[in-house]
Amino acid sequence: MKDRYTAQIDALRSTLGKIEVALGSIADAIIWTDGEGRVQWCSASFDRLMGRPRIGILGKSLTELLPLREHGVDLPPEAHPVSLILRDGADRAGYYELVRGDDLVSLELTGHFVHIGSPGPSAIMVIRDVTQARGIEQIRLQSAALEAAANAIVMTDHLGYVTWVNGAFSRLTGYSLDEAYGKKLSILKSGRHDDAFYRGLWETILSGSVWQGEMINCRRDGTLYTEYQMITPVRAGDGAIGHFIAIKQDISDRKAAEEELRQAKTAAEGANRAKSEFLANMSHEIRTPMNSIMGFAALLLDEELSPEQRDAVETIGQSAERLLSLINEILDLSRIESDGMAFEEITFDLKELVTESVALLRPGIGTRPVELRCDLQGDWWHVVGDPLRLRQVILNLVNNAIKFTDEGEIVLSLRTAEEAGDTLSLACAVSDTGIGIAEDQVETIFEAFSQADGSTTRRYGGTGLGLAISQRLVGLMGGEITVESRRGSGSTFRFDLRLGKGIPGEGGGKPRQTEAADAIASAPTKQGLAILLAEDDPANQKVATAMLHRMGHRVSPAGTGAEAVGMAADHDYDLILMDVQMPEMDGMEATRRLRRAGITVPIVAMTASAMKGDRERFLAAGMDDYVAKPISRDILRRVLGRYGGGGETGRAAPSGVTETMQGIAEELGIDVSDYRDILIDFIGDKRQDLEDLRAAIDGGDVAAVQHLAHKIKGSALNLRLDAVSGPAASIEEAARGGDLSPAQGEMERLRRAFDALEQAWGGSL
Repeated sequence: MKDRYTAQIDALRSTLGKIEVALGSIADAIIWTDGEGRVQWCSASFDRLMGRPRIGILGKSLTELLPLREHGVDLPPEAHPVSLILRDGADRAGYYELVRGDDLVSLELTGHFVHIGSPGPSAIMVIRDVTQARGIEQIRLQSAALEAAANAIVMTDHLGYVTWVNGAFSRLTGYSLDEAYGKKLSILKSGRHDDAFYRGLWETILSGSVWQGEMINCRRDGTLYTEYQMITPVRAGDGAIGHFIAIKQDISDRKAAEEELRQAKTAAEGANRAKSEFLANMSHEIRTPMNSIMGFAALLLDEELSPEQRDAVETIGQSAERLLSLINEILDLSRIESDGMAFEEITFDLKELVTESVALLRPGIGTRPVELRCDLQGDWWHVVGDPLRLRQVILNLVNNAIKFTDEGEIVLSLRTAEEAGDTLSLACAVSDTGIGIAEDQVETIFEAFSQADGSTTRRYGGTGLGLAISQRLVGLMGGEITVESRRGSGSTFRFDLRLGKGIPGEGGGKPRQTEAADAIASAPTKQGLAILLAEDDPANQKVATAMLHRMGHRVSPAGTGAEAVGMAADHDYDLILMDVQMPEMDGMEATRRLRRAGITVPIVAMTASAMKGDRERFLAAGMDDYVAKPISRDILRRVLGRYGGGGETGRAAPSGVTETMQGIAEELGIDVSDYRDILIDFIGDKRQDLEDLRAAIDGGDVAAVQHLAHKIKGSALNLRLDAVSGPAASIEEAARGGDLSPAQGEMERLRRAFDALEQAWGGSL
């Protein structure tokens, strides 16, 4: 019996040995643990899995022998799959990672819960190394992703021969993988790029850098397309570049859209230029006859007229002025909408501006029981900004209130408050007790050519442009207009601005009007000046000639620019009044020819245009100043007073200089003798400054130009010498912007103004 049992045991051992050998030959590692997760047995494959012999592992915890990671995170013992199987009493399967030396191994693990009586529950774990299989799968997934990519992808060897392309490449270019394989990407060349372009590309990628940029290529069917391409070098294990990968994005639609936008922008700019040119031409065509109408009306008023005749002539003049105001409003709106509105930055007295504006508008109330008053509060009233545009806004708002108020009051209130640095805050409000605005119409009143309703348009007149212009002007100056109103309860318009803090005395305290700025303190007019009048319109020529004759001057008319050039070359004149638009040769070309010929007589442009850039163009051509048509006798007097000394002709100083100096001295609050001494010092000192400024401009020394121009400007402003301060301010502004190109023309204007100053005043000093 004993022999039989021994034989059975030996046979069983033999069978178990064979089973163990068989299990050991399987690639999967098999591990049996007890209920505590301690290893009771494992197959020989466990050695290969772990990379070390299994000696001494029996009885040890599998969580320590086989530390696993899941999704890159180390699993704690309680989360180990063998722990979970024994805890839950259920089978479990999943993918895990094992750090083996320097390698990360992917494992597929299947665990079974076993309970077959004594010695209790246990677990059998089957572990398979799937690193290679998962790597292959990863490559397959990556390949599928590249194939499905929306952008074209192409791989080449280090010489640029294609080794693989994705479907997007084939759809973009028309070349399949079989057609492109082994070929260079030069099959896509369009001929739109030169050899230097491709040399630069290859130099970049052969150096190991990434090249990216736009390229125009040619499809298989010959059509062109634009792509954005990024080419990346790929280095082999030895560090040498082995391949290139190019990712191509078709941007043809985007480029087409950009081109459409560019063409649309060009067309819009062209339309805007055409609009500006049209408005300039319309301004010229309307202002030219307006000049004659207003001029002859003014001349007629000098005659002996019956009351009926005088009333008719005055009505003609008033109607012409209303029409001119409408033209100016339309031009202002056009300038604003086309970004053609220029703003000054000068010092002025805000309180003086407001009180003068109110005084100007008060007669418009007539006999109506309406009180117009100002409420001004603040400690600082000298500000830096554009007085012309601010005055325009205030006039529009107050005039609007006067128009729609039949009784009660209109209050213009201003508050100034000092802020940090050199800034002042300005709060302005115009309140009235007029007809008010319905709530549903408040939003439309700032629209161009709009009023609250049609009935007000008929009753009160107007174009509806005043508020639209005011809103846009305030916006361009950095503020915003708001309105509060109710039908029958009046309106309040408010706006806030931030202005620079000015220094009293700097800027002269008075706004400097470009077209009628006092030059050389409005020096008295010399009688009997010789004036060349270049004007092609016969009616305007008659008006100007008649006005000048009545002032006692001699006038030589010229109908074209060429005729004016010839006459100026043959005769000496004290002043040339030059129309800008004339046949055969315009006024600017005529001026350029006169300056090239060395004729330095003052030239004043007469223009029916008033668009942005006109002043700069006139000055660049060599003109000294310009006035806008229609030209009144007052404007002519100011022009003649400005250049009454004859400029470069060397005539004697004008009579009445002493009286003029007396007026300026009284305005400044000093004795006339003190003003004379200051003026002598100014002429002596600033001549050297003038030479230094010329040298600084020629040498491109921006800092010196800004300093010298500011120095000259400040002194001239204090002495009310606007013909000198004007170009000096322009030169300073050019230097502040870092561009001295406009300074050359302004310097010539400054020099002529200074020479005219010396000759106009020198005789009395």
